[in-house]
Amino acid sequence: MRSRWLRLALVAVALWSLLGAGASARADDTGARADDTGARAVGACATTAGSSSDSGIGGTGFGDPDSGIGGTGHADPDDGIGGTGVLGTITGFASLCVNGLEIHYDADVPVDVDGVAAGASVLAIGQVVWVVAVQDEGSLVARSIDVLTARVGTLEALDLDAASLRVGGEEIELWIDARLLEGAGGRDALRVGERVAVSGLRRAEGRLVATRVDPAGARPDGARSLELDRLVADAPALERVVAQGYAAPERDGTSLAGLRLAFEGVRPERDERIRISGRMVEGVLRAERWQPERPERPRPAPRPEARTLERPAPQDRPEPVERPERAPRPDRIEPPPRIERPDVLRPGR
Repeated sequence: MRSRWLRLALVAVALWSLLGAGASARADDTGARADDTGARAVGACATTAGSSSDSGIGGTGFGDPDSGIGGTGHADPDDGIGGTGVLGTITGFASLCVNGLEIHYDADVPVDVDGVAAGASVLAIGQVVWVVAVQDEGSLVARSIDVLTARVGTLEALDLDAASLRVGGEEIELWIDARLLEGAGGRDALRVGERVAVSGLRRAEGRLVATRVDPAGARPDGARSLELDRLVADAPALERVVAQGYAAPERDGTSLAGLRLAFEGVRPERDERIRISGRMVEGVLRAERWQPERPERPRPAPRPEARTLERPAPQDRPEPVERPERAPRPDRIEPPPRIERPDVLRPGR
């Protein structure tokens, strides 16, 4: 009887071990890299984007693996989606994380840096990229990747406490988690006088907010404008666009990096950093979902201009009031002469 119970106990332990090993294997599979391109399980970029499924406006769902982004990230392959253009900042590599989307790419995918052919090895977190992708069995697969540099020039001034720098005469803000000379010594290696290449997005009025700073290498100096409308026009097969940038409300609507936007309902405020997803209709991105980006580092308060405090002009003093002349003191009054008192007659005298 005792041996029978012992055998049952051994069988139970074996079954428990098998179940635990299977669970561990499944957990490992969800986070393991599939190949050298860094492909991960669908939805691995969701936590990289810094947003949750219920944080958007009108059910944006950016970064939610079950909601997709306007039908792009994990959409039904039968929904008729053609090409998808994605503009934004690289936030991770599982495969390529941009705007909370996971975009798969092959090692031989065409990668250009400012129009010059490069390779996938140049891709780095903080770079701004334009990706043309297509749907393949429910996943986005890149057909081309363009790295877009915003400014190349000499570093003329740097103030990390104020999150600002000046490159080639242009004043630049630093995004809260900007990558500075990553892989080349870090922020401590930034030196005034060195040539640098700055990646980032421009505000509505044109001021650059940097997300990455690298050594310039052989890239020529100059500022480069990001024209999303031109990028879309150069890829006529695009049906959808997912973009990141600063909203610029105008008299006849709103634009983002030159691309006209159309909204139904709430619109972003001027110079608000947003992510937006929608369909291209006659050159206009008709927004289906959008959400604001996470807050930036508070800007330092502007220093008050030095002002010279002017002393008030001296006021004219009133003329002194003339005092009336004192009456002359009378001469010393002589006491009246002493009057002799009469003798007092006393009785008996």
